[in-house]
Amino acid sequence: MKPVRTLLLIISGVILLVTLTFISPFFLYYTILRSGVNYDSYTLPYYSSKYFLPSADLIPQSSGQLDEQSWTVFHIKDLVVPLPTKDPLLQVVLMLEQNQDPKSRDTIGLSFINDEGREFSKVYFLENALFESKFDSQKLFQIPVVVRILQSIKPHQIWHDLFTKNLNSFPTSYGEIVYNLYLLQLRQTLFPKEMESFVLNRNGKIGIVKLNSPDKDFHLELIMTFENGLVYSYLFYTNKSEPEAQKVRDMFLVNINYKSSHKDAADFIYQEFKNLSFEKQTSQVGMLYLFSAWSHWPENQNFVRQMVEYLERGHKTDRQLRTLYEYALKKYGMTFSQKAYFNKATSPEVELQRQVELEKQAELKEVQMKLKNEQMMEPTLTEEEEIMHRLKKSKQNSKKKSNRIKFD
Repeated sequence: MKPVRTLLLIISGVILLVTLTFISPFFLYYTILRSGVNYDSYTLPYYSSKYFLPSADLIPQSSGQLDEQSWTVFHIKDLVVPLPTKDPLLQVVLMLEQNQDPKSRDTIGLSFINDEGREFSKVYFLENALFESKFDSQKLFQIPVVVRILQSIKPHQIWHDLFTKNLNSFPTSYGEIVYNLYLLQLRQTLFPKEMESFVLNRNGKIGIVKLNSPDKDFHLELIMTFENGLVYSYLFYTNKSEPEAQKVRDMFLVNINYKSSHKDAADFIYQEFKNLSFEKQTSQVGMLYLFSAWSHWPENQNFVRQMVEYLERGHKTDRQLRTLYEYALKKYGMTFSQKAYFNKATSPEVELQRQVELEKQAELKEVQMKLKNEQMMEPTLTEEEEIMHRLKKSKQNSKKKSNRIKFD
């Protein structure tokens, strides 16, 4: 009996060991998902079920068809963006914020305003970032077998699953368990804490992350595109009470494309600006071309200067000029203004600086005019007198050379 009992105990132990080995990872997985319990090999900064399941509600409902009669695409930073250029009832105003860190670029964006002066949408263009693997962030992901599992998955597949995979579904293998936990970690790392929901757009490339908006009149979304190992993103605000705002948002999501930024693009876009009619150069259309060029060469302040100079020659551009005046004053210490008029949209500080610059320009013109008048008053020599004057001057120079002291 003893040998039989011993054999049974051994078999039971093996079965228990196999069962625990199989069940333990699944138990670990569901413990983390259901209660957020942290383990030595895997921890989460905070627990929230909103990271488990994507939301299809964020996918654009309209076709987002671009009306080429009213909209034009512009290459801004790393994105090709559709913007209104032929709609007289729709204004586009720049949003420019100087970054105090000299190593970082300034924040740039666009605000869309209807004919009643209400802002219905706005977009901020963010700096691109490296799509990091985060393999070294958890002890679990440093186990050799786990590393091999994760490294076998292509980056574009990870990006796709990051926005589409339902982590509530029952995993069928140990590999799927560690992959799901990896995706959960990435979602908490890549998505801001203010995240409410997320999804992948229909094109399979653009990730949409809805955030808790600080402005309760607007929906706020972080839009991200993955290309060549980098994440390109922008923030989009949509006014809840403006029907047109949703159409503009859908048009952005459907028509925005990736295109890398480079300095040479600034020259090409600037040439396109120069080819515009004077009427378009002095309108928001010209401003958008110059803004697009400047986004590829932000160190060149001449683009900002020309935006101001051309808009001041246009009509109904006070709103656009106010932003440029304020930004230029903070960034460069001057507004670049050349027009003697009062812009009621500007602050007293900006208007005072404008007047100072205009007075300096007037003084400079007065000095230049005075010099020009003095030159005109000088007597004009005849050809013979001019020759005699040069000979006399030559003799004087020769005499000076002969009187020089030479040192041996």
